[in-house]
Amino acid sequence: MRKKRKTPQTPDPDNETGKVMKTVTDQGERIASVMEKVQEAQTKEMDMMTKFMGAMLEILNKDN
Repeated sequence: MRKKRKTPQTPDPDNETGKVMKTVTDQGERIASVMEKVQEAQTKEMDMMTKFMGAMLEILNKDN
């Protein structure tokens, strides 16, 4: 005689597995938010470096 499979259940917040799944989901959202902020900071940094290098080239060209 074959054993019947249990039907999959939706995560129950009172269940330990449900709590873990919610925590993992929340952490994933936080990581995505942090990565987005890092990307924005890198974009601003590149913009500032470009402006700085442009200003330095302008100064160097004035001396020549």
